[in-house]
Amino acid sequence: MSKKHRIICRLPSESGSVPAWGIFISPIDIVVANCADDIICALNKVEKYTESGKYAAGFVSYEAAPAFDEAFKVNESGSDDLFPLLYFGIYDAPSEIIYDFSAVDAVEDVKLIPDISFDDYISRVKRIKEYIYEGDIYQANFTFRSKAAKIANSYNLFCDLMYSHPVPYGAYIDTGEFQILSLSPELFLEKQGDELLSIPMKGTAARKSTTDEDLKAVANLAKDPKNRAENLMIVDMVRNDLGRICRTGSIKADPLFHVDTYSTLHQMISEVRGTVDEHLSLTDIFTALFPAASITGAPKVRAMQIIQELESSPRKLYTGSIGCITPDMNFVFNVAIRTLICNENGVELGIGSGIVADSVPEDEWSESLLKSSFITAH
Repeated sequence: MSKKHRIICRLPSESGSVPAWGIFISPIDIVVANCADDIICALNKVEKYTESGKYAAGFVSYEAAPAFDEAFKVNESGSDDLFPLLYFGIYDAPSEIIYDFSAVDAVEDVKLIPDISFDDYISRVKRIKEYIYEGDIYQANFTFRSKAAKIANSYNLFCDLMYSHPVPYGAYIDTGEFQILSLSPELFLEKQGDELLSIPMKGTAARKSTTDEDLKAVANLAKDPKNRAENLMIVDMVRNDLGRICRTGSIKADPLFHVDTYSTLHQMISEVRGTVDEHLSLTDIFTALFPAASITGAPKVRAMQIIQELESSPRKLYTGSIGCITPDMNFVFNVAIRTLICNENGVELGIGSGIVADSVPEDEWSESLLKSSFITAH
């Protein structure tokens, strides 16, 4: 077991309370699954640990999806590029709880290069639009990878990025073999008692140089028909997924189309919540909802088939989920967007956007690159 092991992730919190992150070190066990057939058994093992009074912190990768529904199609990693489908440390308690992050001097620059050309990207987005016109799907979230050289101190970079432009669901993982820096603003799921909350994020606009222009950008995003329609599609998917496990009549979507502002961009969000049996298993919850609707498309099964066809590499943890589970079965899981995977071979960042019928391919390319700009904003 690596002496470097460290996980930092958001803790469940009461509504209105100050966000807090737990620092987890010295695990008493590590639960790992490297193939889809082992996911359910591993997740059940994690849940048994929490039922016995332990904490769990870790992640589920996007390519774990077929474990929850065999109709989900994903691109598998090659033998020379294996990445865990599930990884959780088990702990007696957080070693420390923190509420903010500090700036760090002399942070390295990360110069990302997309692994897809502009022309190839445009061609694939046009193919997605053909699928939409043909009636296969309403929307698909198309992504690609950007690569950079190895960095020496991923933890310093994470702390500095969280200080420079804090996000509510940031997370850091160091297994000794690889490091994860997640600057995610998006909540996949939070459970408090018998309530499940999801905050899907769809709709993006760049920050502007003056206050007046910036406020105008917020107002324009909030009322933009394309972004509202795209956001509503995802809200309806989340409501449908929650309906598989929530009590009848308990699902509410409010507020809709709210705009959150971060250091480099504005994002449109909506909140969807429902009531569940407090003893519902973690496996049941993930089976109903994973992967997050905002990073697949609508309908989910067909969108994921098209994603598998047109994306040239596995997403790994990107668009999966990082989270913490407490002994009382409360949890927080983010959507692992704006998430760097670092190891001896270099740095990888997945980026993408939702493609709909009236998407302009060139604009989607620009939006995707905008979403990676947080790396150079510290």
